[in-house]
Order: sequence, then C-alpha cells, then structure tokens
Amino acid sequence: MPKLYEYLGMIFLFYSRDHLPMHLHVRYQECEEVAELIFTKQQLIRIRWRSAPGFSDLPPRKKRQAEELIRSRHQDISMKWAIFFNTGKRSPPEQITEL
Repeated sequence: MPKLYEYLGMIFLFYSRDHLPMHLHVRYQECEEVAELIFTKQQLIRIRWRSAPGFSDLPPRKKRQAEELIRSRHQDISMKWAIFFNTGKRSPPEQITEL
C-alpha cells in the first residue's frame, strides 16, 4: 500500500493491486473513501467520490480538505500513479502541513 501523503490527520494512498481509472484512497480514523480523478488533456476536471466497502464515509469537512489537497497535488498524484503502476517504485510519503 503506497502511502502518498499525511495531511490534517488523513492518509492518502494507493492499494498495491489497484486498477484504472486513476484513484486514491483517503483514510481518516475509521473512515475511508475513494477519490477518482477525472482528467481531460492533463487537466483535472472532476473528482468523483465513492464509498470504500466496509468503511464509513469521511466527515464532510475532512472530505472538503481532502479534495483541496487532491486538487493542489493532482499532477504529483498522476505522476506517482504512473511510476508505481508501471515500475513498482514507491515514492516516500510526504507529511504536509499546509497547501
């Protein structure tokens, strides 16, 4: 499970056996949701959220904060997805204190 970021108590990660479309999992305490990144020509146009089986959804405030981080880091997330799922190489996780 490659962990990408820690931010405001949330953990952003890929599952090792994930699949397309590009997405990441966001965990906070006992909650987890999946954020699917929808692109057009390298431009992030939408983040589609869905529940993660067996988990409660993120609290609304945490979901908004997670979306802010994803929007600010979408190019980095895309690059890390490509590197991990094409080569298996993991990037060290980042502790983020502000956007």
